[in-house]
Amino acid sequence: MDFELDEEQQMMIAGIREFVKQECPAGVVRRYDEAGECPLDLYRKLGAAGWLGLPVPKEYGGAGGNFVAVVLVIEQLAQAMPALASLYFSSCVFGSRSLLLYGSEEQKRKYLPAIASGAMFVGLALTESDSGSDAASLRTRAVKDNGGFHLYGSKMFISAAELSDLLLVVARTSTEKKKEQGLTVFAVEKGTPGVETRRLKTLGRRSIPLNEVILDAHVGQDSVVGGINRGWQNLGKTLEGDRSCVGAQYVGNSQSVIGMLVKYLNEREQFGKPLSAFQVLRHRLADMQTAVDSARLMVYRAAWMVDRGLPCRMQASMAKLMASETYVKIASDGVHMMGGFGYTQDCEMEIHFRDSRAATIGGGTSEIHREIIAREILS
Repeated sequence: MDFELDEEQQMMIAGIREFVKQECPAGVVRRYDEAGECPLDLYRKLGAAGWLGLPVPKEYGGAGGNFVAVVLVIEQLAQAMPALASLYFSSCVFGSRSLLLYGSEEQKRKYLPAIASGAMFVGLALTESDSGSDAASLRTRAVKDNGGFHLYGSKMFISAAELSDLLLVVARTSTEKKKEQGLTVFAVEKGTPGVETRRLKTLGRRSIPLNEVILDAHVGQDSVVGGINRGWQNLGKTLEGDRSCVGAQYVGNSQSVIGMLVKYLNEREQFGKPLSAFQVLRHRLADMQTAVDSARLMVYRAAWMVDRGLPCRMQASMAKLMASETYVKIASDGVHMMGGFGYTQDCEMEIHFRDSRAATIGGGTSEIHREIIAREILS
């Protein structure tokens, strides 16, 4: 078992660190957060620099990198700017990877080069107001009509739907089958008549708009991604990778919090000595780094298994569970350790505190992932 990153991976990490150093200087996270703006401009720059094409095969304009490489990039982006990591994850995992795994050849050639270049941002519209954790119970319908399908219904809590050039919409195409067997994925392009979005006001993650999507739209037969009534099975092909990437994001977020704390503890003095000299704070910091490293190893293991085609449903859920709960605790403790400074909007610690609250909800709640793990153990 080799825990050392090879030379190519080390060069890749150095490259993405240089990118964020240049494009995400101090204060940029606060600027986007206060304005409620999404860093789509930085996302496009990632594409121009070749990073969005990392998981895309060379024949479709990408670099043909493996899944571990994607996880490493997301972790580094999350340390610098969580919102940018979220955009990368959405397009490169549930976007290009979904199309690569179960899209048609025509769809791959149409969309993958655009995603790789940064010209296209992809979102996923799965969740509904009455089907969150029980996602397969969704009610949005797709009915055959005029050589295509008519989509009608609504989606809730969809990340950056209003900015998506392509939205992968999951709809019910059969009510006669079991709920998991009657779903289909549709590729809905921006500008399709009858697709409306409404922005939701949120506690955190203000740089990533959260939307309700209202559907009353017609799409062609060529919009079907992966076959009729095969949506649930197809989505399952990306879930293990999805959870690894979400875990990588929270590992990066948590490491960013620790970096802020190290700087603060070394600079702030009380009773004539730096806070870093107080044992109670040193030990708390040690516990934080231990938890982050534990989550990081789980994330890397799951990504390694994805690359090798090994079943890793349990390992991926473990990675997401550990990483998300670690981020919530570390962000909360970080505010406490920085005292009044951590509570003010002059410090980015309070952004982490707000953003972290979504970590154990989105991408499957902690309770759902514990249930998945328990089922795997007991099966």
